[in-house]
Amino acid sequence: MNQQQMRLSLAACTLCIAPAVSSCFGVSLQFVGSQANLAGLFPGGGLPYVTVPWRTSTAANIYATGSGAYPDNFYGKAGYALFATTFTYPNANLVPGDAFIATDGSDPLFPNLIDLPSWISDSQILSTRMAGGYAYSLIDDPVLMHDGTRQWSFDGTNYPQAAQGNNTGQNPWVKMGYLDGTDILGNLPENTPTGRWGFTVGPDTPSAFRVGVMTGGMDADRFAPKEVFLQQFDNSGATPVPVGSPVQTGILSGTLKDRFVDMHFFDITNAQEGDSFVFAATAAPNTGSGTGAGIAGFSFDVLPDVGIMNADFDGDGDVDGADFLTWQRGYGIGTTLSQGDANNDGSVNGADLTIWQDQYGSSPLFATVAVPEPTAMILLLAAAACGLVTRR
Repeated sequence: MNQQQMRLSLAACTLCIAPAVSSCFGVSLQFVGSQANLAGLFPGGGLPYVTVPWRTSTAANIYATGSGAYPDNFYGKAGYALFATTFTYPNANLVPGDAFIATDGSDPLFPNLIDLPSWISDSQILSTRMAGGYAYSLIDDPVLMHDGTRQWSFDGTNYPQAAQGNNTGQNPWVKMGYLDGTDILGNLPENTPTGRWGFTVGPDTPSAFRVGVMTGGMDADRFAPKEVFLQQFDNSGATPVPVGSPVQTGILSGTLKDRFVDMHFFDITNAQEGDSFVFAATAAPNTGSGTGAGIAGFSFDVLPDVGIMNADFDGDGDVDGADFLTWQRGYGIGTTLSQGDANNDGSVNGADLTIWQDQYGSSPLFATVAVPEPTAMILLLAAAACGLVTRR
C-alpha cells in the first residue's frame, strides 16, 4: 500500500475495549536502548553541509545497544519509513520549513519516503499533521546511499553529479520531517501518549526484528518526544485487543532532544502474521497545540533468530553468573552455544559478553520491559489499531 494514499476510517470501527492480556502468542517487546547524537554530528551549516549518517557504515552499528555487536551494519537495512522529507540537493535552503503539512502526503514538496520490508502488510499514520523542510535537519539520503557506504565522489549513476562549483564532497541528503500534532482521536502529546504510526506484519515475518525510532534534529527541545511507547495488538478477532503491556523508552534526557539526531530501538520477537504494533509518544509540558513529540521515521532491521540471541549457555532457563563463567572459559576458543557463543557466529568473543550483559538476570527469550498500562494509552492504541485494516 502506498503510504501517501493511506487513510483512517475510525467511523467504520466498532470500538470495544478489551482488557490487556498476557502475550498469549509468545510475542516479546523490548526497549533495548538509544543511540544519541549519531556520529556526534551537528547537521546543517554551509557547503559542504554536515549531514547525519543514519544509514551509512560511518554511524555506530545498530546492535551497539542491546543484544549483539555486528560491525558495518546500518539502520534500515530491511526497510524504513520517513515522513515529510524534502530533497533539494545541493541547496538546503531552497524550500523553507513548514509545520502544517497534511499527513496524506499530497504535498509533492514534502513527500513521505517509504520502503518497508516485504513482511509488513499494512501501515498507517496516526498523527494529524506533519512538519518538515528545515535546512538544519539533514540526514543521508536512504535511496542514493542504498549500500550503506558514504561515497565522496559523484559518478552520475549511484550519486548525483556535484553542483557546479561544489566539488567539496557533498554527499546526498534529504531534509527530515516529523509526525507531530494531535493524533486521530484528538489527543495532545503533552497530556497523554499520542499515536504516531502503526504497522501490521504479514507472511514470512522474521522471528526477531529491530525497529529504530528517529527523533531529534530539531531547533527546540519542546518539539521532541518526552517518551516513546510501543504496544502490540491482536487482530485475529473482530476488534483489536491490546496484548501484554506497552514498553517505553523512559524519560529521554535533555541530550536526546536537540538538533542532533537520535535513534531509539525496540526489539520485537516471535511476531505472527496479523499482529499489529503501534508507536505513540508524549511531549514535554507547554508545547502548545500538540506540536511536540515529533517522530521523524522508523528503521527496520532483521535480527538473528531468537534462539541465537541467547546467553543461557548452560540451558537452565536463566542468564546468571554460571553463564558468565562458561563465556569466560570459552573466550577466544569456543565455537558453540554451550561454550559461550550467544549470537551463533561461530566464535566466543566480546559480542557474546554484550549479549550476556543485556540478558543477565532474565530469561533471554522472553525478557520484556514491563511498565504500567496507562488507561488513556490503551484507549488510544486500541482505537488506532482499528485503522490497521487496509490491505496492500
